Amino acid sequence: MKPKFIFLLCFLAMANTLSAELQANTPPSVPSASQFETEVRKIEQAYKADPANELLRSQLLAAYQQMSALLVKEDNLNDALHYLEWAEQLERGGSSSTSNSGDGYFVLGVAELEKGNLKQAQDNFDRAVELKPNDEKVRKSIGTVLHNFGVEKVNKKEYKESLPYLELAVRYYDKIQNTWEVLGDLAYSMQDLRKAKEY
Repeated sequence: MKPKFIFLLCFLAMANTLSAELQANTPPSVPSASQFETEVRKIEQAYKADPANELLRSQLLAAYQQMSALLVKEDNLNDALHYLEWAEQLERGGSSSTSNSGDGYFVLGVAELEKGNLKQAQDNFDRAVELKPNDEKVRKSIGTVLHNFGVEKVNKKEYKESLPYLELAVRYYDKIQNTWEVLGDLAYSMQDLRKAKEY
């Protein structure tokens, strides 16, 4: 065999090995919401045919929550909300007392904040707290996110715009000392000494 031909065979063998290794190490691609919707519809049909089947109910619940997360990623917040509401209805009909939809509402609330929709974010945060009333982590997460958005506005010298975020932050979770300090500084800078002292 000619040396060039042997080299070519070795190169092709290495390329095939490398390609196989890369495919094995590549994480599975995340489907788009439209791709995943077909699977959701199949699970819905199976559940409608056998609504007493607890396994199908939990699979449909997970599918709704996954669909909501995909829609949030794709910035389709209205449809994401619908899927969360359907998931919540399924949770109410099930035997488990815990709610994973509360986490979905939290994620949706953060997405609304990033779009500048404070009212919609608050609605979603309220729903997250209602679904997980005894989970202090949910309140702390909401308070921390609102605090960070408020401080970001303070750093941009948007003082009045920062107030609703910071005031909501302490409404959800009043144990973030730094939020109180920022509120006190803002009140002081606005000559509201009574509020500054209160904060």
